[in-house]
Amino acid sequence: MKKIIVGSIALLAPTFVFAQPGNIGTPDVGGVYVFIQGLMNAATVLLLAAAAVYFMWGVFQFMRAEGEEPRAEGRTKIIYGLIGIALMASLWGIVKIITTTAGNPDQGGAVNPPSLPF
Repeated sequence: MKKIIVGSIALLAPTFVFAQPGNIGTPDVGGVYVFIQGLMNAATVLLLAAAAVYFMWGVFQFMRAEGEEPRAEGRTKIIYGLIGIALMASLWGIVKIITTTAGNPDQGGAVNPPSLPF
């Protein structure tokens, strides 16, 4: 039980760091932008790795299969793995396009929230 508690605290440690307040009264839009960008990049890498493993498992299953039904199952896994890899690569590209278009606070780009025309 202690290992579970210590492990959950270690996993939540970044949450506690991001919870620290910045300047009182002024929201830190750039920090939120960087945080969301980091989450999207991490999720994309994890899903891309999962799709690659699923694809490789399908190739392995297809090559070892004896009979038409196991080969069809392996072929289906290969197709779904390739679709997953293509989707994750395109998602990664979309995130990069949005990052370069909006400006990256890590590289000195300004992220300004829109203002109302009053």
